[in-house]
Amino acid sequence: MTPTDDHDTVETELKLRLNSDEAARLRASPWWRSLEDEGDAELNSVYFDTPSRRLRKLGISLRTRNKNDVIEQTLKMNALGAFQRREWSSVIPDMIPDPALVIDPALPAPVRALTAADLEPVFKVDVHREKRLSRHKRGAIELSLDEGAVVNGKGRAGLREVELELKQGDARLLLAAARRIIDIAGGRLHFTTKSDLGYAVADRGAGDGADAGAGGAATWSRAPALAVDPQADVGDVVQAVLLHGLSHLTANDDCARTGAHVEGVHQCRVAMRRMRSALRLFRKALPRAAFAPLEAELKRLAGALGGARDLDVLHTELLEPARLALDAPEDVAPLMAALERQRAAAYDEIAALLSAAGYGRFLIDAFALAATDDWRRLKKGGANSAEAALLKSPARDFARAALEKAHKRLLKRGRNFKRKSAKERHALRIEIKKMRYTAETLSPLFNARKARRFHKGLAGLQDGLGALNDVVVAEDLLARLVDKAAARGAGKGVCNEGFADASSDVPGAGADRAALSYAAGCVLGWHRHRASEYNERLYKEWRKFQKTAPFWR
Repeated sequence: MTPTDDHDTVETELKLRLNSDEAARLRASPWWRSLEDEGDAELNSVYFDTPSRRLRKLGISLRTRNKNDVIEQTLKMNALGAFQRREWSSVIPDMIPDPALVIDPALPAPVRALTAADLEPVFKVDVHREKRLSRHKRGAIELSLDEGAVVNGKGRAGLREVELELKQGDARLLLAAARRIIDIAGGRLHFTTKSDLGYAVADRGAGDGADAGAGGAATWSRAPALAVDPQADVGDVVQAVLLHGLSHLTANDDCARTGAHVEGVHQCRVAMRRMRSALRLFRKALPRAAFAPLEAELKRLAGALGGARDLDVLHTELLEPARLALDAPEDVAPLMAALERQRAAAYDEIAALLSAAGYGRFLIDAFALAATDDWRRLKKGGANSAEAALLKSPARDFARAALEKAHKRLLKRGRNFKRKSAKERHALRIEIKKMRYTAETLSPLFNARKARRFHKGLAGLQDGLGALNDVVVAEDLLARLVDKAAARGAGKGVCNEGFADASSDVPGAGADRAALSYAAGCVLGWHRHRASEYNERLYKEWRKFQKTAPFWR
């Protein structure tokens, strides 16, 4: 077989991750069965890269795929917009790739110059695909239900997703079809490609996550750097920030849902806070009818995850370090056991919340604002003329004014830093957090090196003040933890170290409460001693930050 010339297309698609029950409901639905059946296929793909992961760094994937005995090479390149990727496909004689078949200069020349000798297989993707076609008066969508796994010598990760690819018409058809699937069967929007999952398995290893959806064995990740064109207008930045936040959120929500790692919930909350911060920052430019529901739902979801996050912090930042440092860790054991019971209950609530159809619809609605410009058009119920003018204004001008205002507010809040009370330092920490989110959102519009210095100063202050605040918050959390644990078989009262204690009508309950209260007192005493060491260091960091040059001037 002779290789064909490369075929260049722009792929416009959207993905939903499913669990096994959701996939079964979709297959059984009258709607799915009414679609045109385009057949099933076994897809066996091998993904290639250089030993230094050159393609990965460029945002390009290269695979060869055997589909019913036809072998095809495909290169895909990101960064064409919220829905789109560019791809080049060629039929080849065997599974050995040849990037030189692509002659399109849009693909970087260093990639087209690669030969088989430069490349190595990184992972395999084997899936069973069920393909359907949905025709509309305004276009057509191809739906592919994929179930299978990513395999590498280091591990295996299951995947289950439905891909919606636009064949004809407007991309808004994809949003409507996604909402329909969620209403019928469930599912959650995600941006993790098979290539992303494969590299995660190759780089970290993963367990068998057959029911974890597209995320496989659920992992967590920090947000990558936000990329914004310095010449963008305000509306462009709003959409870029929302898309960035959704990508960060959906990269972590499976981890939060399954309780695979404490960072899952934390990263989800960070993503939501950043989006909420951006919506507050740009509020004067945004039509409230379009964005108020999103802002309210982000607040509700972040709040719902807050209880579990507080318990995670209590465990990882407070109890666990104290348990390891104290000479008698067995004294803390009753408290750890009580905490684990509450954490398990909190994560059960999170699993239900993030598996619900309401969360799936929220993701689609938020993505619609990030990916389409309907809300930017002047119409009844939309933006007024002042909002429209601000949306079209240069983002750098808006950013300078917003950053200057936030900076002055922060410096004012930090006056007399050394003499501030715990309550005043908590307020300062909140102001620092707001400044940090604002700076992270707007810094891509300015010099990266100067911005890094500014971010570093804010991060150090936030971490230090956060550690002090954790001790203050822990007093209330530990008191409630003792009360709830003791209430399993005891009454209420008052105990040493400010915790509840009294005789109980339940035999043995007083002893349980005493053990828990003693452990809580040990933990707090250890952390109060450590907190006193932060004060002088924080003062020095504040003085250093005061002298840091603002990157927007």
